Amino acid sequence: MLTKDKNKSQAYEFVLIDDLVPENHLVRKLDKHIDFNFIYDLVEPLYCKDNGRPSIDPVVLFKMVFISYLFGIRSMRRTVEEIKLNMAYRWFLGLKITDPVPHFSTFGKNYERRFKETTVFQDIFDEIVRQALTHNLIDAQEFFTDSTHLKANANKKKYNKGHVRKDAQKYTKELTSEVNKEREKLGKKTFDDTDDDDDGTPTDNTNEVKKRKVSKTDPESGYLYRPGKPEGFYYLEHRTVDGKANIILDSHVTPGNVHDTQPFIDRVNAIKARYGLWPQAFALDAGYVSNEISHFLVSNQIYGVLGYKRKGASKNAKGYSKKDFIYIKMHDYFICPNDQILSYRNIRKNGNKEYRCDKGICQSCPLAKTCLSPTQPTKLITRHLWEDHYD
Repeated sequence: MLTKDKNKSQAYEFVLIDDLVPENHLVRKLDKHIDFNFIYDLVEPLYCKDNGRPSIDPVVLFKMVFISYLFGIRSMRRTVEEIKLNMAYRWFLGLKITDPVPHFSTFGKNYERRFKETTVFQDIFDEIVRQALTHNLIDAQEFFTDSTHLKANANKKKYNKGHVRKDAQKYTKELTSEVNKEREKLGKKTFDDTDDDDDGTPTDNTNEVKKRKVSKTDPESGYLYRPGKPEGFYYLEHRTVDGKANIILDSHVTPGNVHDTQPFIDRVNAIKARYGLWPQAFALDAGYVSNEISHFLVSNQIYGVLGYKRKGASKNAKGYSKKDFIYIKMHDYFICPNDQILSYRNIRKNGNKEYRCDKGICQSCPLAKTCLSPTQPTKLITRHLWEDHYD
């Protein structure tokens, strides 16, 4: 028997929103395990106590951000439209079916006028991590760090080619101290914290003026150009995760042209400062392999598992490279392919030790044409002060 449903769009019906939300829905887990009431105490100083119109519940505003992030909704405008139709989202926000959803511009205005210059977002992040700690979801046995590129809302063809001075390399006090001890042994002048590099030798090009692409639309982004990655203006999100329950401990955003190694040590120290957590082991991909990070892991007795990338020879490479020279650790010198000794002569502020042959030996060497470039009077090999840790 054929049955046609009549239009029931105007019918009244009594229903509990709780009955419309599946028991296994993610918002139920969030509501059960995270106590969001701490947000009221965080934002209370940002609201006027005795003046102005009643505000939108700040917990509702921040929960809207959670919905946007967790369910992959790319804009607040679209998030608001989804909340209007999705009973699970309404239940999570504490809104009845007939309650209006805050306008998408409401969060933007609150951000600009109330939250922008504060630490409220970081404070919310930190408190949720602490709640995870109280539930024993974090044990600091293993940490994992990697970066993810996030596309900036900027056309890669629209940029200014700015002439900017390269940032001088920032050297840690520990490295500077060890370098100065080495220079004292060599009878050379020590560095202070204001020196860019050593004896003025243009090895690092620290004062070189170079061109850099700066986006006309989003100048805070950086131009990403890496093998296997998309090219254009991006940001990098550097994320550290605890291995027990995959809880994110730290999220730090940099321009896309910042190398992964640069913020790593500061982020590990930031996790310790916030939560008192110090890992027993750290897993990193090959992008984090460096002398500084290797030294940091070894010095702090952190078991490091780092990816390894074999560097192949350049197709246009001529002559001998560092791998063709044998390092003798006991005597701290290199032996060249012609069995001559390259002795330790100097150390730069960046920690690179310089090894050279005597000029006369290199000039009279039968391998000189292959080993030396036209501008090199003698062969130079460098080895970092902390390269033992890297090895």
